[in-house]
Amino acid sequence: MCAPVPATWGTRPPTWKARPVGGALGGSVGYALGIAISPIPIAALILALLSVRPRTNSAAFTVGWTVGIGAVATFAAVTSVFDGGDDPSDRRGWIRLTIGVVMVMVGVLRWQSRPRADEEPPIPPLMRAMDGAGTLAVLGIGFALAAFNPKDVVLAAAGGVEIGSADLGGRATVFDLAIFTAIAASTALVPAGAYLIAGDRLDEPLRRTRTWLIRHNAAVVAVVLVAVGVLFVVESFRILSD
Repeated sequence: MCAPVPATWGTRPPTWKARPVGGALGGSVGYALGIAISPIPIAALILALLSVRPRTNSAAFTVGWTVGIGAVATFAAVTSVFDGGDDPSDRRGWIRLTIGVVMVMVGVLRWQSRPRADEEPPIPPLMRAMDGAGTLAVLGIGFALAAFNPKDVVLAAAGGVEIGSADLGGRATVFDLAIFTAIAASTALVPAGAYLIAGDRLDEPLRRTRTWLIRHNAAVVAVVLVAVGVLFVVESFRILSD
Protein backbone atom coordinates (compact mmCIF):
# COMPACT_ATOMS: atom_id res chain seq x y z
CA MET A 1 0.00 0.00 0.00
CA CYS A 2 1.34 3.45 -0.90
CA ALA A 3 2.11 5.82 1.93
CA PRO A 4 -0.30 8.76 2.21
CA VAL A 5 0.85 12.01 0.63
CA PRO A 6 1.57 14.65 3.30
CA ALA A 7 -1.00 17.41 3.29
CA THR A 8 1.68 20.09 2.99
CA TRP A 9 2.98 18.79 -0.35
CA GLY A 10 2.21 21.05 -3.30
CA THR A 11 1.55 24.08 -1.14
CA ARG A 12 3.62 27.19 -0.67
CA PRO A 13 5.73 27.47 2.48
CA PRO A 14 3.78 29.07 5.31
CA THR A 15 6.23 31.97 5.45
CA TRP A 16 5.41 33.07 1.91
CA LYS A 17 3.43 36.26 1.71
CA ALA A 18 2.35 38.14 -1.39
CA ARG A 19 3.04 41.83 -1.52
CA PRO A 20 1.09 43.82 -4.08
CA VAL A 21 2.68 46.35 -6.38
CA GLY A 22 2.49 49.76 -4.70
CA GLY A 23 2.02 48.21 -1.27
CA ALA A 24 4.72 50.43 0.27
CA LEU A 25 3.79 53.52 -1.70
CA GLY A 26 1.17 54.73 0.75
CA GLY A 27 3.72 55.04 3.53
CA SER A 28 6.04 57.10 1.34
CA VAL A 29 3.50 59.57 -0.11
CA GLY A 30 3.85 61.96 2.84
CA TYR A 31 7.59 62.21 2.22
CA ALA A 32 7.01 62.82 -1.49
CA LEU A 33 4.54 65.62 -0.74
CA GLY A 34 7.04 67.17 1.68
CA ILE A 35 9.51 67.42 -1.23
CA ALA A 36 6.85 68.64 -3.65
CA ILE A 37 5.98 71.71 -1.58
CA SER A 38 9.61 72.80 -1.09
CA PRO A 39 9.57 76.55 -1.92
CA ILE A 40 13.17 77.05 -3.05
CA PRO A 41 13.15 74.56 -5.99
CA ILE A 42 9.86 76.03 -7.18
CA ALA A 43 11.30 79.55 -6.93
CA ALA A 44 14.42 78.40 -8.81
CA LEU A 45 12.27 76.91 -11.55
CA ILE A 46 10.38 80.19 -11.84
CA LEU A 47 13.74 81.95 -12.20
CA ALA A 48 14.57 79.55 -15.05
CA LEU A 49 11.25 80.47 -16.68
CA LEU A 50 12.20 84.16 -16.46
CA SER A 51 15.60 83.58 -18.09
CA VAL A 52 16.48 84.29 -21.73
CA ARG A 53 15.83 80.62 -22.61
CA PRO A 54 12.76 79.83 -20.51
CA ARG A 55 11.65 76.60 -22.18
CA THR A 56 15.11 75.06 -22.44
CA ASN A 57 16.22 76.09 -18.95
CA SER A 58 12.97 75.07 -17.25
CA ALA A 59 13.14 71.66 -18.94
CA ALA A 60 16.78 71.26 -17.88
CA PHE A 61 15.97 72.25 -14.29
CA THR A 62 13.00 69.87 -14.12
CA VAL A 63 15.10 66.97 -15.44
CA GLY A 64 17.90 67.66 -12.96
CA TRP A 65 15.46 68.03 -10.05
CA THR A 66 13.63 64.82 -10.94
CA VAL A 67 16.83 62.81 -11.45
CA GLY A 68 18.22 64.07 -8.14
CA ILE A 69 15.14 62.98 -6.22
CA GLY A 70 15.07 59.60 -7.95
CA ALA A 71 18.79 59.02 -7.34
CA VAL A 72 18.55 59.65 -3.60
CA ALA A 73 15.39 57.55 -3.20
CA THR A 74 16.82 54.69 -5.25
CA PHE A 75 20.10 54.67 -3.34
CA ALA A 76 18.24 54.58 -0.03
CA ALA A 77 16.01 51.77 -1.30
CA VAL A 78 18.82 49.48 -2.43
CA THR A 79 21.48 50.22 0.17
CA SER A 80 21.85 47.99 3.21
CA VAL A 81 22.69 50.82 5.58
CA PHE A 82 19.22 50.69 7.11
CA ASP A 83 19.18 46.91 7.48
CA GLY A 84 19.75 45.51 10.92
CA GLY A 85 20.11 41.83 10.09
CA ASP A 86 17.31 39.30 10.54
CA ASP A 87 15.18 41.72 12.57
CA PRO A 88 15.79 45.29 11.34
CA SER A 89 12.62 46.75 12.89
CA ASP A 90 14.28 48.17 16.00
CA ARG A 91 17.07 49.74 13.96
CA ARG A 92 14.60 51.32 11.53
CA GLY A 93 12.49 52.57 14.40
CA TRP A 94 15.34 54.23 16.25
CA ILE A 95 16.70 55.78 13.06
CA ARG A 96 13.31 57.29 12.26
CA LEU A 97 12.84 58.49 15.82
CA THR A 98 16.21 60.23 15.75
CA ILE A 99 15.58 61.82 12.36
CA GLY A 100 12.09 62.89 13.41
CA VAL A 101 13.25 64.60 16.60
CA VAL A 102 16.07 66.37 14.74
CA MET A 103 13.68 67.56 12.02
CA VAL A 104 11.22 68.95 14.59
CA MET A 105 14.04 70.77 16.38
CA VAL A 106 15.44 72.21 13.14
CA GLY A 107 11.92 73.22 12.06
CA VAL A 108 11.38 75.12 15.32
CA LEU A 109 14.74 76.87 14.89
CA ARG A 110 13.90 77.80 11.29
CA TRP A 111 10.58 79.25 12.42
CA GLN A 112 12.26 81.32 15.11
CA SER A 113 14.92 82.57 12.69
CA ARG A 114 12.55 83.54 9.89
CA PRO A 115 13.05 87.13 8.68
CA ARG A 116 10.83 89.82 10.11
CA ALA A 117 8.42 91.74 7.91
CA ASP A 118 10.84 94.66 7.57
CA GLU A 119 13.85 92.45 6.70
CA GLU A 120 14.98 91.43 3.24
CA PRO A 121 15.22 87.61 3.13
CA PRO A 122 18.51 86.21 1.78
CA ILE A 123 18.48 84.44 -1.57
CA PRO A 124 20.01 80.93 -1.38
CA PRO A 125 23.38 80.65 -3.18
CA LEU A 126 22.16 78.05 -5.68
CA MET A 127 19.32 80.35 -6.68
CA ARG A 128 21.76 83.23 -7.18
CA ALA A 129 23.77 80.92 -9.44
CA MET A 130 20.75 80.63 -11.72
CA ASP A 131 21.25 84.19 -12.98
CA GLY A 132 23.02 83.93 -16.32
CA ALA A 133 23.59 80.16 -15.98
CA GLY A 134 23.73 78.03 -19.12
CA THR A 135 21.52 75.02 -19.76
CA LEU A 136 23.99 72.48 -18.37
CA ALA A 137 24.53 74.61 -15.27
CA VAL A 138 20.76 74.85 -14.73
CA LEU A 139 20.55 71.06 -15.06
CA GLY A 140 23.25 70.72 -12.39
CA ILE A 141 21.55 73.22 -10.09
CA GLY A 142 18.29 71.28 -10.31
CA PHE A 143 20.11 68.08 -9.42
CA ALA A 144 22.02 69.75 -6.56
CA LEU A 145 18.85 71.22 -5.01
CA ALA A 146 17.41 67.70 -4.81
CA ALA A 147 20.51 65.67 -4.00
CA PHE A 148 22.29 68.01 -1.55
CA ASN A 149 19.51 69.98 0.16
CA PRO A 150 19.41 68.32 3.64
CA LYS A 151 15.63 68.46 4.05
CA ASP A 152 14.84 67.01 0.65
CA VAL A 153 17.62 64.42 0.93
CA VAL A 154 16.15 63.17 4.21
CA LEU A 155 12.64 63.04 2.76
CA ALA A 156 13.74 61.29 -0.44
CA ALA A 157 15.84 58.82 1.53
CA ALA A 158 12.96 58.13 3.91
CA GLY A 159 10.64 57.43 1.00
CA GLY A 160 13.22 55.15 -0.58
CA VAL A 161 13.73 53.25 2.67
CA GLU A 162 9.97 52.85 3.07
CA ILE A 163 9.76 51.28 -0.38
CA GLY A 164 13.00 49.29 -0.22
CA SER A 165 12.29 47.78 3.19
CA ALA A 166 8.97 46.34 2.00
CA ASP A 167 10.71 43.55 0.00
CA LEU A 168 8.43 44.03 -2.99
CA GLY A 169 10.70 42.49 -5.58
CA GLY A 170 12.59 44.24 -8.37
CA ARG A 171 9.76 45.23 -10.71
CA ALA A 172 7.40 46.41 -7.99
CA THR A 173 10.17 48.37 -6.25
CA VAL A 174 11.05 50.17 -9.49
CA PHE A 175 7.37 50.96 -10.06
CA ASP A 176 6.91 52.41 -6.57
CA LEU A 177 10.13 54.43 -6.83
CA ALA A 178 8.98 55.88 -10.15
CA ILE A 179 5.61 56.90 -8.71
CA PHE A 180 7.27 58.34 -5.60
CA THR A 181 9.66 60.41 -7.74
CA ALA A 182 6.82 61.62 -9.98
CA ILE A 183 4.81 62.82 -6.98
CA ALA A 184 7.81 64.51 -5.38
CA ALA A 185 8.75 66.33 -8.60
CA SER A 186 5.18 67.10 -9.66
CA THR A 187 5.16 70.75 -8.57
CA ALA A 188 8.11 71.45 -10.85
CA LEU A 189 5.94 70.48 -13.79
CA VAL A 190 3.08 72.87 -12.97
CA PRO A 191 4.84 76.22 -13.61
CA ALA A 192 6.65 74.78 -16.64
CA GLY A 193 3.42 73.45 -18.13
CA ALA A 194 1.56 76.69 -17.41
CA TYR A 195 4.29 78.68 -19.13
CA LEU A 196 4.08 76.51 -22.23
CA ILE A 197 0.39 77.39 -22.45
CA ALA A 198 0.39 81.07 -21.44
CA GLY A 199 3.92 82.15 -22.40
CA ASP A 200 5.05 85.70 -21.60
CA ARG A 201 1.71 86.59 -20.02
CA LEU A 202 2.88 84.71 -16.91
CA ASP A 203 6.05 86.75 -16.41
CA GLU A 204 4.61 89.16 -13.86
CA PRO A 205 2.68 86.50 -11.85
CA LEU A 206 5.82 84.36 -11.85
CA ARG A 207 7.89 87.24 -10.46
CA ARG A 208 5.38 87.87 -7.69
CA THR A 209 5.22 84.16 -6.86
CA ARG A 210 9.01 83.86 -6.74
CA THR A 211 9.24 86.90 -4.42
CA TRP A 212 6.61 85.40 -2.10
CA LEU A 213 8.33 82.01 -2.02
CA ILE A 214 11.70 83.53 -1.14
CA ARG A 215 10.22 85.77 1.55
CA HIS A 216 8.26 82.96 3.20
CA ASN A 217 10.78 80.19 2.53
CA ALA A 218 11.83 79.86 6.18
CA ALA A 219 8.25 79.65 7.41
CA VAL A 220 7.19 77.09 4.79
CA VAL A 221 10.29 74.95 5.38
CA ALA A 222 9.76 75.14 9.15
CA VAL A 223 6.18 73.90 8.87
CA VAL A 224 7.18 71.08 6.52
CA LEU A 225 10.06 70.01 8.77
CA VAL A 226 7.89 69.89 11.88
CA ALA A 227 5.06 68.07 10.12
CA VAL A 228 7.33 65.45 8.57
CA GLY A 229 9.34 65.13 11.79
CA VAL A 230 6.17 64.35 13.72
CA LEU A 231 5.30 61.80 11.03
CA PHE A 232 8.71 60.17 11.54
CA VAL A 233 8.23 60.04 15.32
CA VAL A 234 4.76 58.52 15.07
CA GLU A 235 6.00 55.97 12.54
CA SER A 236 8.96 55.09 14.76
CA PHE A 237 6.65 54.39 17.70
CA ARG A 238 4.57 52.09 15.49
CA ILE A 239 7.66 50.19 14.35
CA LEU A 240 9.15 49.86 17.83
CA SER A 241 5.88 48.69 19.32
CA ASP A 242 5.35 45.86 16.80
